[in-house]
Amino acid sequence: MAFTAQDVKTLREMTNVGMMDCKKALTETDGDMDKAVEWLREKGLAKAAKKAGRIAAEGMAYADVCPKCGVGAIVEVNCETDFCAKSDLFVAFVKDICKTVITENPADMDALMNSKYAGSDLTVAETLPEKVMSIGENLQIRRFVRFDDNTSVAYVHAGGKIGVLVNLEVSGIDAAAVEELGKDLAMQIAAMNPGDVSSDEIPAEVVEQEKAVQLAKALEEGAANTK
Repeated sequence: MAFTAQDVKTLREMTNVGMMDCKKALTETDGDMDKAVEWLREKGLAKAAKKAGRIAAEGMAYADVCPKCGVGAIVEVNCETDFCAKSDLFVAFVKDICKTVITENPADMDALMNSKYAGSDLTVAETLPEKVMSIGENLQIRRFVRFDDNTSVAYVHAGGKIGVLVNLEVSGIDAAAVEELGKDLAMQIAAMNPGDVSSDEIPAEVVEQEKAVQLAKALEEGAANTK
């Protein structure tokens, strides 16, 4: 039985499984929609798709810089449990997503999902359900940033609890010194979580709000000292 692109789309909407897997299911079942659904269930892909509705509040941040091209990227990928976030399979997946961002240069999340997954002929969107199935939890690629100019330095703290990517515009400085400076800045960012690069960039309303907070604290401490 032949099937059309619309059949593939319909199966995709019914199961929330990737387009390539839906096409394969229809091919294996001669275009029979009911059998295709059952085929996906047997393969575990439909079950994996159902995990997508579960909350993914844990995860890992990872930053890296390509040693050959100098391109830097940082990604955040979420999972359901802290146990999963520390697993080898999940860590490898996050690193592959970061590598994909570096090599494919996606403009946004949609472009990333349509990019070729690192070391594979499949896209990230096609690979994600397979990773959900093998890892056993809902996985969500939350965000990423990429720098392809200047000098980038990556830092990952506490096994991925915090990731920092510093991009420096420098000249006349030894590469080792730049790396050391970048690491120091990244560690400071990880420790303090600053909202802006310099004081000149801080919005006036934020400055006034902080002044009010500090003044209130000073008055409270002063009142406590007079008792």
